[in-house]
Amino acid sequence: MKGRDIYNKIIGELNNQMRNRPFPLNVSYQNKAEEIQNRFKENPGDLVRNLKDCLSIERLLITSINKEPEFEMERGQYMEGSSKIGEEMRKIRQRSDHFERTLQDLQVKTAGFLEFYLAKGEKLTKINKEMQGNVTEDQKQIKMKERALLEQQSEMETIAVYKSRKESQELLVQLYDDVKTQVKEVWKFMDLYEKQQKLNVLDIKMGPPEGAVKDLNDMCEGVNEMLIRLKHYFDLFMDECQRIRIVDDPTPDILAKYQRLFDEEANRHFNRIVVIDHHPHQILKISKGRSLTFPMTLRILGPVSLGLNVNIPTVTVHLHPEKDLPVEMTPNKEVSKGICTIHNASNVKAQFKASTRQLMVNFSSAQITSVKRPEARNRDERVTEIKYGMIFSVNLNIASQPRLIKKLSLPMILTSQSSQEWAAKGTLFWDACFSEENREYFQDAPKVRWEQVAELLHNIFKGQTKRGLTKEQLGYLAQRVMGPTVLHETEDYSQILITKEKFLKESLMNTNFSLWKWVYACLNLIKESLSKEWEKGLIVGFISRERANGM
Repeated sequence: MKGRDIYNKIIGELNNQMRNRPFPLNVSYQNKAEEIQNRFKENPGDLVRNLKDCLSIERLLITSINKEPEFEMERGQYMEGSSKIGEEMRKIRQRSDHFERTLQDLQVKTAGFLEFYLAKGEKLTKINKEMQGNVTEDQKQIKMKERALLEQQSEMETIAVYKSRKESQELLVQLYDDVKTQVKEVWKFMDLYEKQQKLNVLDIKMGPPEGAVKDLNDMCEGVNEMLIRLKHYFDLFMDECQRIRIVDDPTPDILAKYQRLFDEEANRHFNRIVVIDHHPHQILKISKGRSLTFPMTLRILGPVSLGLNVNIPTVTVHLHPEKDLPVEMTPNKEVSKGICTIHNASNVKAQFKASTRQLMVNFSSAQITSVKRPEARNRDERVTEIKYGMIFSVNLNIASQPRLIKKLSLPMILTSQSSQEWAAKGTLFWDACFSEENREYFQDAPKVRWEQVAELLHNIFKGQTKRGLTKEQLGYLAQRVMGPTVLHETEDYSQILITKEKFLKESLMNTNFSLWKWVYACLNLIKESLSKEWEKGLIVGFISRERANGM
């Protein structure tokens, strides 16, 4: 099958899955379809080589979401992943033992070569001195044969070292590739964990399963150990290559290239071993200059293999508005003070639990005071549209190298009164469901298709009230947003784009409230006063006056 045929089938299948899958998986499918079209439309053959990485996280989401209609994420996939990665790391450790023996053989050959080289120099000096004396022709021929034999032995010693280097290099490169593969597998579960955390704001049981962080910790113990080993191997091998320079030997250059690649890969991984197990509240109310106290928990994954159970790290937290994050999250740059004081969150020492081999930092009673809010980007910007992020600065030491690792929290909104909660939740809901692919900070989509909005509303109702919205109810909401004329003139209004402003801020026709404000008020009314009647279907909800009068 040609690349173009595979490309067309995959795009078709993704679109089909998008229509048939529940939220948020359908949104993820649509985003992935658009991403694949943008990347591979001109050269679909590349898609075949990239397919596994493109769909890996979505496959993990499918596994978890399909198991429970209420969308509860099961821990089984994490446990299975941890088991598979653990088994692969066991095999890699066995191969690393073989590499160590090969490297030791190289060290022996190198030492033998150096010893021979020194002895050869002394012998050549003696032969040359004797040949300059009063010797017969026969004696001269004997000395020349001795010198040729020394050169022949030298060539054989050089070839032995060269072959041993080449064998060691091939083994080390293969080890690097094997470890890199497992590191990327761990990253997939880290990405899944963070995606599930982001969906916690929806209150529809989409968060990570209990115990998942323990599985992530076990995964990281294995790969962390091998990354430390690989660093040691690269350093030892480079030292061996520098002891002897062999003409036309490409090994040192190849080794230097892979050592750079390894350092980059290891740095990326170590910058990800910090996860926020318990996020700060995403909506913090600042009243009389301070917030209520709130808990946070940070985990550092795979600490034992990095020696962090002995060299215990400390963590400091700062709060910054979204616009400052690109500067503040710059690697190896100290984080500035931020826009407020966070009490009980400076130089907090981690705690290691030997029984679980886990390293965590508990902020049991953090509190924000002295907030200096940033200026609005424009006069229409609301307080509830400004997103903030807590930056956790972790100072630790890995392989005798001090590191500053920064971890960014989920987006947060600072409110000053309870009446702002509906708007703050709307901002966070949109961010959780319609965030940009592979975003660095809190970028979200400025507009999405109506079918995505409808799916979001349906699943919020289903998750929080045990009854979703029907096609008729969603059609009425679409009519209120777009107007009856648009619906009558458009055969498939599901593809009409709805902006973030239209969803959150712009008033519906003949009203002074937005779609989200109306829906949020109805949702709260049902949860607080009409939950049983709504769940039993005794309340129709979201129908036109004409339709209601005709019932």
